[in-house]
Amino acid sequence: MKLEQLVHVVEVANTQSISKAASNLLLSQPGLSASIKQLEYELGTELFTRSKKGVEVTSVGSSFVMYAKKVLEQVQEMETLCKEQSTPIRPTLSVAACHFRFASAAVAMLLRKHADDGARFVVRSGVSSDCIDWVADGICDIGLVYYRAEEEKEFKKLMQLKQLRYENIYQAGAQVVIGKGHPLYNTDVTEIDAQELLKYPMVAHDQTTAKDYFRSVFLHSKMDNLRTIITDRAALYDILELSDSYTMGLSNDIVYQNIPRPHGTRNLKVVGSSSAATRNVAWIASANVDFMPLAKELTALLTALCTETDFKQNHPEYY
Repeated sequence: MKLEQLVHVVEVANTQSISKAASNLLLSQPGLSASIKQLEYELGTELFTRSKKGVEVTSVGSSFVMYAKKVLEQVQEMETLCKEQSTPIRPTLSVAACHFRFASAAVAMLLRKHADDGARFVVRSGVSSDCIDWVADGICDIGLVYYRAEEEKEFKKLMQLKQLRYENIYQAGAQVVIGKGHPLYNTDVTEIDAQELLKYPMVAHDQTTAKDYFRSVFLHSKMDNLRTIITDRAALYDILELSDSYTMGLSNDIVYQNIPRPHGTRNLKVVGSSSAATRNVAWIASANVDFMPLAKELTALLTALCTETDFKQNHPEYY
């Protein structure tokens, strides 16, 4: 039995109508009916009888409604007591992200919008496996990860195993990021052949914490043009700006219409490569915990930043 079900029962009893009660509660009629039926099944008795004229409270239902009203009145008194005598709690949100720039941009937008609320944020960066574990362990409220599109079945099983839910935000094909030092930066070229990429040195952003991982990758990689491995994101952009290097990217074009692009960089689409798999970018959260308002707003904001071409017009509150 849930507190919201008591609210549902009382409203149906007051209106004697599922449709009117659903309208007053801002619920769908099927959703309200399902809530009532679930409660009746749990209690093992009918609270209402249904007819063409509407619904009537049964004798057991009448007693149940009386007690439900008392419970709801006590809940209201407790809420009033807390509001009058307690210090307001600052809203907080902890986010795990795979070095997605639009994730930190979304947090910055929330920080500005909720400045008067004293909201606090924590942003942890790591590889997808780190982000998944942080959310599963309750360290972070929301995670932003990516995975191969053709491996969604396996990813879904992992989410179930970790008791997480997820929602895909967008798909990203193979892209590279180049800086001012690259000869193609000041051209009209928007895509590059995978074979042509081999002419330029590649910079890899290593996100792992394993001590010797970057060294083994550097020494034993089959990619002849992998010339630099770096663990600092800011330094990576310095190298792109000052050399003819490139690095792999996952952002889509819509993202950079809504947030500033990293200084002195642009993206090129990679073509002619069968090995360049499509990635799904998704947010993840606990399957067992309902969203707090700040977490709900963040997931909606992340999706809007990556999918709405008219984001600035639709969401002026973030600018």
